[in-house]
Amino acid sequence: MIIVDFIDMTEPEHRRQVLRALEKALARDRAKTYVTEMSTLGLVEITRKRTRESLEHVLCEPCPACKGRGVMKTPQTVCYKYFARSCARRVSSAPTSIW
Repeated sequence: MIIVDFIDMTEPEHRRQVLRALEKALARDRAKTYVTEMSTLGLVEITRKRTRESLEHVLCEPCPACKGRGVMKTPQTVCYKYFARSCARRVSSAPTSIW
C-alpha cells in the first residue's frame, strides 16, 4: 500500500487532474492497481496486486531446527553471496594499466 500526500493542493480541478494522470500512468502497469479518491486531508491510497514471490520466499527456506517457524538462506543463496564477494575483491585488487 502506498499513501500519497497532496495536502497542500487546494484546487479541486488540480486534484482531479493529478488523480487522472496517476490512474493513466498506472494503467500501463501489468499488475492490478487500485487508486482511491483523494480524501479531505489530501491523501490518496494506492494498492497493487503482488505479481511475484517475495524475496524471502525465493532466497530462503524453512529452518529445520525450529520446524519452519523461522527461515534461513538457501545454500545456493550463500554461495552466490561469497562468489560475488570473491569477484569484487578480484576486480578491486587487479593492477591498473596507465594506457
